[in-house]
Amino acid sequence: MLSIGNDIVDLNFIDPERTGSIKFYSKILSKAEQDQYQRLPTDTISFVNYVWMLWSAKEAVYKLQKRHQSGLIFSPTTLELEFLEFSQEQNATSGIRSWYKFVHYADTDEILCQTIITQNFIHTVAASSFNADDVLIDVQQIDTTEYLHQSAAVRSLLARKLVEMMPGANISFSKKPAGYPVILNDGLDTGLIASFAHHGNYVAYAIINCK
Repeated sequence: MLSIGNDIVDLNFIDPERTGSIKFYSKILSKAEQDQYQRLPTDTISFVNYVWMLWSAKEAVYKLQKRHQSGLIFSPTTLELEFLEFSQEQNATSGIRSWYKFVHYADTDEILCQTIITQNFIHTVAASSFNADDVLIDVQQIDTTEYLHQSAAVRSLLARKLVEMMPGANISFSKKPAGYPVILNDGLDTGLIASFAHHGNYVAYAIINCK
């Protein structure tokens, strides 16, 4: 199944106190996922970030699957995720400590999720492979939270990348009824597979490398 999904959470636009309420997080996390947090090493990740990490992963997997199952309904607690690996790395460029995790969708091992957590956002990409250069990803901070501006900003971000990769291309976008984007060059479908995400002051895309 060739598909991709991504999701981003602006941590400046979440309510930590509400997130920590069982009335809220029980609508996102299954009982197994709640128990899984208790088994993580002490101080690995805050519970608030854990909740939004899994939210972003579930949204990313949902977007991936929606491309092939247009009638799919998003149901967070039944889309259960399990850790494969959890590690910490220092981002030498920004100085922000980030956490990476890999999970798989229950009974569908070929779907992997990779998440980065910074002080400001959580971003997850779901794909069938993360081998070198398989997936291109970019995240950008923008100056407004208005929906139409977010939508235009993420499309502009990807369009610039595609023109860089395909000089002379005339990139535009349309959208399928299921919600996923269609990338056009001179009005013709390129067949490229991409996913858009935006929340708060951040936009992000993930695209299967077209080289």
